[in-house]
Amino acid sequence: MKSLKLQPETTIGEEIAMQLRGMGTTFTITMIDDCEGFETAILRDDVCGDMTIIQSIANEIKVTHLDENEIEAIKAILL
Repeated sequence: MKSLKLQPETTIGEEIAMQLRGMGTTFTITMIDDCEGFETAILRDDVCGDMTIIQSIANEIKVTHLDENEIEAIKAILL
């Protein structure tokens, strides 16, 4: 699991576009807004099952990539 801290000028929409640009696959995108106004976008690769989680927290955009093996490990712990 890798996290990347980006420039605060980047918006969550811009980061979604950046992640999708040049990819030869399709994604399912889920957007979540919490009560404090933070946004989270979850991009799930429809071909390989990897996920990219993009969060806007305290005026910063954070991106986390999870491959299918990491997702299965998290599921095993949570279930």
